[in-house]
Amino acid sequence: MKDKSTTTLTLMIVVVNAAALLGVYALAGSQAEPVAPYVDDGFTPRGHEWARDQAVAYLELGEPESWTFEDVTDPGLLGSATYRYTAPGLEVTVSHCLNPTADYQVTVEAEGRTWSGWVGQSEEVRATS
Repeated sequence: MKDKSTTTLTLMIVVVNAAALLGVYALAGSQAEPVAPYVDDGFTPRGHEWARDQAVAYLELGEPESWTFEDVTDPGLLGSATYRYTAPGLEVTVSHCLNPTADYQVTVEAEGRTWSGWVGQSEEVRATS
């Protein structure tokens, strides 16, 4: 025969499990909005080609007639992308977080020199080296 404490413990376990199940069903039925970054009205996200062109213009290297494009994103790295553009005597690597408001990290190799910096969505260019 069960004693009173065993019966009480069993009843508490049943009540807790029932409450947990009700919570799961309540969450499953909710229509929660997905979380997204805040973007001002009128904001137009710029692309990695735009960031490349901004860095090249900032360094006054002149715009090449054509670029060779290569996606060099590390397949094990989630949430970001890296692209390499090459032209005669010029290599530009652009990396960015896959958030439409994120700034771009850009590395330019030209004429035996390397420049690294950030190109912001607000058209600001900042050197880091």
